[in-house]
Amino acid sequence: QHHGDQIVNLAALWVGHGMAPCNRMSARGVDFSLLYVKARWFTTGCGCRKFKQRVRALAKVEIASLDQRVIDQYLDGIWLEKGLSENTLSSYRRDLSLFAHWLNLRNGTLMTVDREALQDYLDWRQQERLKASSTARSISCLRGFYRYALRENWLDEDPTLRIDSPKRARPLPKSLSEADVEALLAAPDLSSNLGLRDRTMLELLYAAGLRVSELVTLTVPQLNLQQGVIRVMGKGSKERLVPFG
Repeated sequence: QHHGDQIVNLAALWVGHGMAPCNRMSARGVDFSLLYVKARWFTTGCGCRKFKQRVRALAKVEIASLDQRVIDQYLDGIWLEKGLSENTLSSYRRDLSLFAHWLNLRNGTLMTVDREALQDYLDWRQQERLKASSTARSISCLRGFYRYALRENWLDEDPTLRIDSPKRARPLPKSLSEADVEALLAAPDLSSNLGLRDRTMLELLYAAGLRVSELVTLTVPQLNLQQGVIRVMGKGSKERLVPFG
């Protein structure tokens, strides 16, 4: 039961930070279906609706105030230094908050963690069968955080030293066939204004090689019809000119 409560608490943390809807329990690169099943299993007699209500209630639980403060200071610092995007900062916050919450459940904090505790956290992620790519991203985030903490004299030693990232398989990139692209472009109903909008977005996405986040944030002033280019704001607030036909 205690183990189940911890799983529910961790799942609730992700839901509470907007990573996933309660009815799916999945997030960017992290499959929480196993956590959902285990939480349902350990919370005996807890039906699906009751479980969702419990998760929503537990999602309001906050991490230790000290941990929240140092996370805020770190994110503010790297935003000023590197100009990271909102999506990147949100991803860092989720990874750090999950680790902080895991530590808090074991009477630890981000500023008192040692290499052994960090290794236990990675072992826990492996036992819960979280994806290696997600764990590698989390380690990268923690390395950046503790290097910053060491530089700011918050810590005397970096606990991420000599911590190895999990080996990740390198899957072959997936691509659409010519028939798939034609079917995608032909999907919108061109007899409606929304269909024309969708067709235009798909054509631009395909022709200019834009990220979806770049496409949906485009504004009219970024479009130069005379020169046939778009001024795109990419990752790290970096601008680039993209030709289109």
